[in-house]
Amino acid sequence: MTLRVGVSGGPVSFRWFRDGLPLANGKSATYSIPNAQPANSGAYYVVCTNLHTVVTSSVTVINILPDRTGPKVLHALANHILPSTTLGLNSIIMPFSETMVSSPANGVSSVRNPNNYVITQLGTIHTIGVTQVLYSTELGALLFPDRQDPDWVPYGDYVVTINNVTDTKGHAIAPDTTVPVAWRYATNLIQSGHVWTFHASSVIEPGVYEQPWFAYDYVPGPFWGEGIGPFYGGTIISPPCPVLGAPQSSTGWQREPILFRTIFTYSEHWPLAATLSLVTTFDDGLVLYLNGSEIYRNNVMNAPGSRIHADLRSLASMNQAACLTNINIGVTNLLPGTNCLAAAVVQWASVGGDSDSYFALEMEASIINTSKLPAEQSPVLHATFLDTDALRLSWTGNGYALESSTNLNTGSLSYPAGPWTEVPQMANPYIWSLTNGLDRYFRLKK
Repeated sequence: MTLRVGVSGGPVSFRWFRDGLPLANGKSATYSIPNAQPANSGAYYVVCTNLHTVVTSSVTVINILPDRTGPKVLHALANHILPSTTLGLNSIIMPFSETMVSSPANGVSSVRNPNNYVITQLGTIHTIGVTQVLYSTELGALLFPDRQDPDWVPYGDYVVTINNVTDTKGHAIAPDTTVPVAWRYATNLIQSGHVWTFHASSVIEPGVYEQPWFAYDYVPGPFWGEGIGPFYGGTIISPPCPVLGAPQSSTGWQREPILFRTIFTYSEHWPLAATLSLVTTFDDGLVLYLNGSEIYRNNVMNAPGSRIHADLRSLASMNQAACLTNINIGVTNLLPGTNCLAAAVVQWASVGGDSDSYFALEMEASIINTSKLPAEQSPVLHATFLDTDALRLSWTGNGYALESSTNLNTGSLSYPAGPWTEVPQMANPYIWSLTNGLDRYFRLKK
């Protein structure tokens, strides 16, 4: 837990308080408790003092609740690694919602135990053994499937089932928690020699900048040309980005922005959110649009999101011939099938100081595609009396936590907002002792 205060006017001294009492180590602009516990709950405020005045902050009430729930798996991402690496052909990274027990006093920790994980090929009963599990707080569990198993195929459809792993408070994950395996794909969308249409005729058609020239459904008029990249205008001494190849198509040079449009195909089977990786060169500034929405701007005087114009509002702030090979842009507006990428290449603002232009671009998409789990049946909870002192609870369904409450009249919300809490040392089946004499209600919660 960390509290911070911002002040102006100094030098300043600080004094932090909880419930009206001064805190021993609270004498700076930041007050931290590395491992906050319920006993640290209270009303916090800080008093700031300089040579002229004393100011008291508003009060912040902090409630710290004990951890009573088991961990959850955030995702399972397969990492396709070259066979020559020491880590093997593939591994699966699985981060958890909280810190797990990784170094027990004796034996193997639950999160590092390969027996607590089962990899199943979807649509079959085939399971792939887990040979080793590593763990770190930052990355989570790193599973190494058996590479010798013929059913383990890169980019296949798999699900991981997890049992018995516990967090640092001793709470177990919901029995038979399942998570589909996702794979990261990289696919080329645009190459340097891609075909683009371009507009470099502002003298003939100055009104083009007021048209929706970057929109997905815009139809270029007669003053748009066509060529393959890289594109150049004016006198080019040497290509600014040799990795993209030699200059191919001349646009001519103009002081107004030169406009570009192209289309590319994106598979209908891929997710519409992806990371676009770009290698690009431009002289002097660049704005990119994907399906009508701006996604990138570099060395352009007017603000991001503002319209490209034919006057001083759309000029480059400095003279540069950029060669950028590591641009990564997260997007969510890709379309299944045909997509449109548009670009404006703007010129340096100095009059008479620049008379060349250049543009080329390569683009690939990094996609995370997740295996599709079959439709899940509703869980069923079974209760059987073992004797007069114990109740055996078992249930169908994957990843359901068993919760209990002593009173149905206090609401249906789970802890911490409501009375329902996960049972301790959860397992399926689960044995509940009846010796405490209290009525107890049970339910399953995803």
